[in-house]
Amino acid sequence: MTTEKVSFYQTLTDDEIAKEAVREERLDNKYRLEWGVDSSFTIYCDDEDEQKTYTRHLESIIGVLPLKHPKNEGCFVSIGLENSLQISLNQGPHLKTLAGHDERVLGLIELDDGSLVSASTDGFLRFWNTKSGQMLSEIETSLESLDQVKFFLFHDIVAIKENDSVSIWKFSGEQLVQLEGQKEQLQAAHQLSSGNWLIWTENTKPSLWTKEGKSIKSFSFPFPVFGAYCELESKQLLIKRNDSVISLFDENGTLESEHQNNKEIVDLFDQLAKGLRETEQFINKNPDVSYFQHARNLLASKKSLFCAHQELEKQSLDFENNSTEQKVWNFFSRPVFEKIKTALKSVIKTARTKEKVLLKLIEEGETRKNRYISKKGTFGVMAWVFLILTATAAGAGWYLLQQPDLLESMVSENRDLVRISQQKPEILVYIPAVLLSVFWLLFWSKSRKHNKNAKRESNNLTVLNVLLPGYYQLIDNIKSYRKKLTSQIPVLQEGSRDLYQGQFIQDHIDELISGKIQELAMNECGLDKDDIIYKDQEPIILPTFSLIQDKERRSQVASKLVFENEYSFWPIKGGTLVSAVQFIQYTFLTKDKIDVFTTYYDFITNKAVGKEANAFYYKDVTNIAKKEVDRDDFWEDKNKDISATEIVLSVASGEKIRLTILNEESLSKIHQQTKDVETISPEMLMKKLEDERTSIEQDDDLSEEEKQDEFRVVDGRIAEAKTSLFELDSSQTSNKADEAIKNIRNQLQQHKKES
Repeated sequence: MTTEKVSFYQTLTDDEIAKEAVREERLDNKYRLEWGVDSSFTIYCDDEDEQKTYTRHLESIIGVLPLKHPKNEGCFVSIGLENSLQISLNQGPHLKTLAGHDERVLGLIELDDGSLVSASTDGFLRFWNTKSGQMLSEIETSLESLDQVKFFLFHDIVAIKENDSVSIWKFSGEQLVQLEGQKEQLQAAHQLSSGNWLIWTENTKPSLWTKEGKSIKSFSFPFPVFGAYCELESKQLLIKRNDSVISLFDENGTLESEHQNNKEIVDLFDQLAKGLRETEQFINKNPDVSYFQHARNLLASKKSLFCAHQELEKQSLDFENNSTEQKVWNFFSRPVFEKIKTALKSVIKTARTKEKVLLKLIEEGETRKNRYISKKGTFGVMAWVFLILTATAAGAGWYLLQQPDLLESMVSENRDLVRISQQKPEILVYIPAVLLSVFWLLFWSKSRKHNKNAKRESNNLTVLNVLLPGYYQLIDNIKSYRKKLTSQIPVLQEGSRDLYQGQFIQDHIDELISGKIQELAMNECGLDKDDIIYKDQEPIILPTFSLIQDKERRSQVASKLVFENEYSFWPIKGGTLVSAVQFIQYTFLTKDKIDVFTTYYDFITNKAVGKEANAFYYKDVTNIAKKEVDRDDFWEDKNKDISATEIVLSVASGEKIRLTILNEESLSKIHQQTKDVETISPEMLMKKLEDERTSIEQDDDLSEEEKQDEFRVVDGRIAEAKTSLFELDSSQTSNKADEAIKNIRNQLQQHKKES
């Protein structure tokens, strides 16, 4: 069983370097790399029969590691004898240099979160962000071999073997404990809530250590790392041995109780251990709501659903000090309620089932225990009675042996007994005592047997009675986790309840368009406000959907646009479809000319892309018109297209300024697509949620606090469902476009008359 979360890459030894042998590394299905002779490497593309040699190191290359994590896909790291790490694309281009080690790099480890760890004889273990090239943290220790370093599954800790101890560190560089006297490298380590450590090594049984690094005890039996122990809220430890006997220890490793092998109890233990492990792993993997599935629009396609955390990392977005930008992100990137509400559903379902089984087993166990105690008492009393009778009979027999005449007179009427009394009187007098002792022995053994059974039931009940709180703890942990998640959902937070209605996002975008972006447009065109002759000295502004713009123009800036943000759009109250990336056209009517500024603007990243300013004298403008066009970049299915309206400003030189807006037909198509993917209509969903709210109100089993938590979730889902009820309306955009065309034409005609 593996307990590691990573694989290691060891650099060449001195002997291997001296051989100067050519080594080959397959980077992917298309590219391979040769290295090992000097400071250069050669990349071969077998498909295209091409090769290219690169020199990125000052000294010989001592290692090449192709990176496998999805974050690092298509990249590799080369390690030089001069102690630098170079990250390159498989095709050859250089990306980042990781510099900082002063001595020989022993090897690399690619972690399961995509970060890279380098180990060096300079004594440092360094953690790197492969995208930025920045060092995340470092651990100063004493390293001579990569074998000294050990990572573990499901825990962001690393163990480093030193002379006569092993130290355990967080990835952040904080030392957690130093196990003094631990001479073997660890196979696994787990810190308990008490602060103590459970430690596994290859050749010894598991052991328990204090948080100060002192050995408490070594267990007398082996048990595996996963699924064989549970830590309870009371800090007690339940451990299942290989023979399936379950033992209960206190936090210091003192045995408190153990039960004999029982299939039902073993199953209950296994399910609890599994549930606790799955819950811990799930929570570690999904610590907050950003790790859950989000939607960037209502279409429910593959492109529409994503993990927010990965997207935030990919775009290097950080809203910690900007609540407005956070709110913009929250509007366009919406957590899928169902995934959060049902987190760890199977675990909590199993736990509730096992809870009922446990209660039944405890009740049955108590009944059996009481029955055994009762029988033990009854048989114990009978044993004492027959013991007294046996003693009495034995005493009477001894007395009769001392009085042979009396004995003979008592059996005088039976010749056989008279003969026995004369020949072997002891047989005659002790037969009653022997018979009574048989009954005493029978009742004593019965009492002892029931006492043993009662003790066994008592031990089993001790285990059952700690398993039950264990299941309560598991259920409460999941409920607390879900509560934490729901508290992070924007529309369940104070001040954001109406976020999806759209008033905030519309006001925010309008403010930027008429403020910061308009100022940018005027600067790019070299205009002052006094230059504008249009009403109120304002430009004609037409913001629209970025995805449907002219392909040729869009291709010039496509690499700079974040497609995922372009595909983020939601309807708001009033029928407008608001997109996170918009193509904005400013038309400035001045005395002699028309100045046109266009840009793509990403309201999530707050960046303008593809800025372009043009100026045309009125006499050179030949036409301004609009026409219906089809666009095929919108849908995931490339065989489908969407209708739109294109506005074209033409000039004598043949140049054309194009702007495409959504029309009634395109909005209708988008609306229909959302209907097609719905499993339940918005109206029915609203009715279902309202009924759910009533059901919660009437549920007497829920506390007032639990009811309020449930109400918050239902209200959030209602707010989300209302979004689906917004009817899309293109009239506002169309009217604005028509007005713009009309005003430009009027200005052209006016100028023509004046000239």
